[in-house]
Amino acid sequence: MKTPHHTIHILTNLLVMLLPLQVLVAQLNGYVFKESADSVVSMEAEHFYQATPVKGTTWQVIPHSGKTLSALTLLPTTIDPKGASLEYRMQLNTQVNQVKVHVYLTPTLNFDGHEGMLFTLAFDGQKPVHVNMNGGVSEGRISQWQKNRINEMVVSLTVPATKDNKHRLVLAPLSPAIVIQKIVVDCGGLKPSYLGPTESVYSN
Repeated sequence: MKTPHHTIHILTNLLVMLLPLQVLVAQLNGYVFKESADSVVSMEAEHFYQATPVKGTTWQVIPHSGKTLSALTLLPTTIDPKGASLEYRMQLNTQVNQVKVHVYLTPTLNFDGHEGMLFTLAFDGQKPVHVNMNGGVSEGRISQWQKNRINEMVVSLTVPATKDNKHRLVLAPLSPAIVIQKIVVDCGGLKPSYLGPTESVYSN
């Protein structure tokens, strides 16, 4: 007779097996977002256009980890993530040459002893901008930082002009264990909020 513990163990293993399928489904869908009326593009991390892993890794959705839907991370964390990336596509109607990109991350301690956990952001094949998500966290601030539910990084990026106003934003991890919840592109109308704006309209 199966015990409740045994049943939970089976269900947990089944969930772990199914999680990569969510990434595969998203890959097949290829989400393309439209700028909302308030001049922002809000994208849940799992709604990417393309996810590229490195050998021996997979992008994995963590259900209910994000405050609004889920989170996305590259596993296992023992393999160098350099070469992996997430691509997000969108159409920007506001005529701007620079935007602010807000990346909502799950707070992660700098466990490997480096100066900080790094990733890059770039629009349309431009030179990637390096972002350090926790390099400035001092020992005195670490307790409060650990309590945060969301770590929000804001980066200014240049957006090159295109004929159809369509753009691709690439996020590439340079450190392991970076967990992304949401990405928001602000073309000038973003209003302050803890969770960020609701997800923008998309097609796939």
